[in-house]
Amino acid sequence: SSGINAGVRDCDSYVRRVTQLEGELKESQDDRNFVKTLWRQVQAEHVDIGLIVNTVLNRVAEQNDDKDNNVLLILQDKDSHIAALTNEVSWLSSTVQQERNEKAKLKKEWEEKQDDLNELISELEEQIVLKNMQISDPAVQERELLAEKLDKKKTSLEKQLLDMRSDLKSCVSQIDLLKRRHEEQVEENKGLRSVSELMRVETRVPQTHYF
Repeated sequence: SSGINAGVRDCDSYVRRVTQLEGELKESQDDRNFVKTLWRQVQAEHVDIGLIVNTVLNRVAEQNDDKDNNVLLILQDKDSHIAALTNEVSWLSSTVQQERNEKAKLKKEWEEKQDDLNELISELEEQIVLKNMQISDPAVQERELLAEKLDKKKTSLEKQLLDMRSDLKSCVSQIDLLKRRHEEQVEENKGLRSVSELMRVETRVPQTHYF
C-alpha cells in the first residue's frame, strides 16, 4: 500500500508539472502576441496613445487573472497533496495500530509461556529438593536398599520357581514313560504266564500208547 501511494504521488507530481509547463507556454505566447500588438500600435502612422494604454491595461488585467488562476491551481494542488498525505497518514496510523496490537498479543503470549516455564521450574526445584532430602535421610536410604535386596531376592526366587517347574515337567514325563513301560511289562508277563499254564496242562494229560 505504501508503494502504491508513492506511485500515485509521483503521477500527480508529473501531472502538476505538465500543467505548470503548459501554463508557462501559454503565458509566453500571450506575452509574444501582446508585444507584437503593442509594436504595431507604436509603429502606426497615427499613434493612438489611448489605445496603447488600454492595450497595456488589458494585458495587466489578463496577467492578474492568470496569476489568480495560478494561485487557485496551486491551492487546489496543495489541497490534493494534503488529502493524499492525510490518507497516507491514516494508513500509516492504522498500520502502526495493527503492529501495536500484534506486538501486545505476542507480548501477552510470551508472558503466559514465561509464567508456565517459571511454574515448571519451581516444580522441578521442589522435586530436586525433595529428592535431595530423601537421599540424605538414612531411613530412606535403608528402605531403598531393602527394596533393592527384596527385588533381587524376588528375581532369584522367580528363577528358581521356573527351574523347579521345568524339573517337575521333566519328572512327570519320566514317570509317564516308566508307567507305560510298566504296563507293557505287565502285559508281556501276562502273555508269558498264559503260555506257561498251557504247557503245564499239556504235560498233565496221559499219553496213549498204540500197539
